[in-house]
Amino acid sequence: MKSFFPRRSLWLGLICGFIAGLAFHFSTKDAALARVLGTMTLGFLFLAPFSIGVVTVALTDPKQMTWVRALFWPWISVVLGILVALAMKWEGYICIVMFIPVGLIMSALGGALAKVIFARRANPMVLASFVLLPMASQVIEYQFRLPLTYHEVNSEIHIRARPEDVWDEIKSVRTIQKAELADSWVHKIGFPRPLDAVVNHEGLGGVREARFERGLVFDETIDTWEEPQALGFQIAARPVPPETLDEHVTIGGQYFDVLHGLYEIEPAADGVILHLKSRFRLSTRFNFYSALWTDLIMHRIQDDILSVIQARSETHVIR
Repeated sequence: MKSFFPRRSLWLGLICGFIAGLAFHFSTKDAALARVLGTMTLGFLFLAPFSIGVVTVALTDPKQMTWVRALFWPWISVVLGILVALAMKWEGYICIVMFIPVGLIMSALGGALAKVIFARRANPMVLASFVLLPMASQVIEYQFRLPLTYHEVNSEIHIRARPEDVWDEIKSVRTIQKAELADSWVHKIGFPRPLDAVVNHEGLGGVREARFERGLVFDETIDTWEEPQALGFQIAARPVPPETLDEHVTIGGQYFDVLHGLYEIEPAADGVILHLKSRFRLSTRFNFYSALWTDLIMHRIQDDILSVIQARSETHVIR
């Protein structure tokens, strides 16, 4: 059985793939190039790791490039680039986590294609076309407006309490202690934890100030007040400090915004079912992919909030 560990000749492709990845990232950081190139593009997210895979395999001795290596050797180039991006603070953890699945899959596909078309030698012109492909895609993409889609995330939880008790816990939320929140992966990758939500006056037109860690604040203008059945509000994020979230996932920014929230209390035989619905906007070149992550993150955040309300409401005695 051949060892997967390389001999010296394999390092050329690996190093060149890594350098190609850095070049793609540097091109999005240059002030002049940033007008037509960017990370929030199909070219950067999908085609750049594909090109890295092509370069890594094409510039390696084909006699040593087995199918296993062709599929997985490009992963090393991609992972090295990710580590540099983290070390240099080019990207936040949220963006890195969203990139990893696509980066690994597309680089493996690029490596597989390179093994087929560069079986004997690396044609410089063909290889150059693959290197330029991501940037060409980015330039073309910037000629079009960002697509706009709206999504709704629905969460629910069973609470053994009266509707009135649950209502008291949702109209205003007193300070949430860290011990009350699950140690969620969402917060580990950088999304701030909720702190509290205070309403300035009860009823329609009232404003809930919902605060999260690191200066993230939402002004939630109440547009549904049906005590004790439903509480809805329009959401507007205040300007977010730069250190709070990565610029690509900033709430209220160019690519993402939360627009509306709605609590509904549904009576049940042994308590209530509390529903929490949120509506948000996505405006990326790859909404089909970013929606998967946004739905997942929003579900986790809502489930955490509902768990806090459940624990607090169930301290009341059901009469």
